Parts: sequence; structure tokens; C-alpha cells
Amino acid sequence: MERDNNIRHYILQSSPIVDSALVPIGHILTFQDVSQERFYVKEMNRQNVTLQERNQALDLIRQELSEANRKLEELALTDSLTNCYNRRYLTQHLNHEVITNIQYKTPFSLLLLDIDYFKAINDRYGHVIGDEVLVRTAEAVKQSIRSTDILTRYGGEEFMIYLPHTEHDLANQIAERVRTAVESNHIMVDHEIMQVSITISIGILSFEDFEVVHVPDNPEGI
Repeated sequence: MERDNNIRHYILQSSPIVDSALVPIGHILTFQDVSQERFYVKEMNRQNVTLQERNQALDLIRQELSEANRKLEELALTDSLTNCYNRRYLTQHLNHEVITNIQYKTPFSLLLLDIDYFKAINDRYGHVIGDEVLVRTAEAVKQSIRSTDILTRYGGEEFMIYLPHTEHDLANQIAERVRTAVESNHIMVDHEIMQVSITISIGILSFEDFEVVHVPDNPEGI
């Protein structure tokens, strides 16, 4: 049934009429208009669907925001040129682990790498080749260290490698492997009929004799 172009909803109930002998003599029909109730139910369902869609959209925004924050954090802790961790990561994340190692007398080592004559490379071939040298050096180092080792670009042409659970003898072996990998990684120069051969200097600092180790008040000084 329609009224004012709106669909109306009714509940029809039929009750039998009987005489004293319980013989049916007719029926009573009642109509109950439930259009308003149906409208409220449909409206509530519509709002629930809208709310669910908005919640899904908010969840998606939260996921995108979380991913964006993760990427920002990664950018803040990563060197954009070499994709190594940067000095900020070293000071913020490794210092706590270094101090913990000292407290629990867990041996570890640090390697400090410096590209030899890097300024001369920049002066002769330009900064584009200089950047390529940094990138290729970082790649060679990454391929020659363990998955648990952490490579950071400490500054300029300097890199530092944190070697957990590593005493001096093993650190020396890893340093030699790194040196060989870098020096065998020749870089072509476009405007020269030659290759640039890179050499590095490596310093090793190992913590294994904890009877004489002193934890500095300023961990960044490690």
C-alpha cells in the first residue's frame, strides 16, 4: 500500500471468531502500521554501513600514516646515498647495546673504515664519481660482512661496522675480508679509459678484556 508516494508497511493479524459451540463464525482483522519502525531500522542499517566504511577508511589512513612514519624514521636513520645506517642510528641505537655488552661482558668489536685519497678522487673525477665510489664501497662492504653486523656511514668517506659477539682475532679476519672486497671492486670512469681502484684503511677496536673496560658517561664517545 502506498501513501504520499511513500511505501507503507503493515502487519496484518487475523483472529477467529467462534460461537459458544466453538464454531467459527468469522474473523477479526487488525492492521498495524510499522512503516516508521521499518524506516528507523533501514536508516540504522544505512548508518551502520556508512560507519563501517568510515572505520575502514580510518584504518587505511592509520596504516598509511604508520607506514609513512616508518619510512620517515628509516630516512632519519639511513644515509640517503649509500642506504647504510647513519651516525644518528649509531649513537641512538647502538650505544645502549654497547653498554649492555660491557655490563654482561659480551665481546664485540668496531671497525672504522676510511677510503684512502678520497679527496683526490673527487678533485680528479668529480663528485658524481666520488658518490659512485661511496655507493660501490658500501655495497662491497655489505657483501663481505655477516647479517648480524651493522654498517653505518659515520661521516664523509668514513664507515663504521659494529660486530656483535666478536673478539679481536675474528674482527681482524672480517676486516681483511672487507679490505679485499673493496680493493677488488674496480669502478669504471666514463671519460677515462681506465678503472678506479679503491683502497681503504681500517682501524679495529675490540672489547674483550672487561677487567679494564670503563663505560664513559657520554656513550657517544665510545
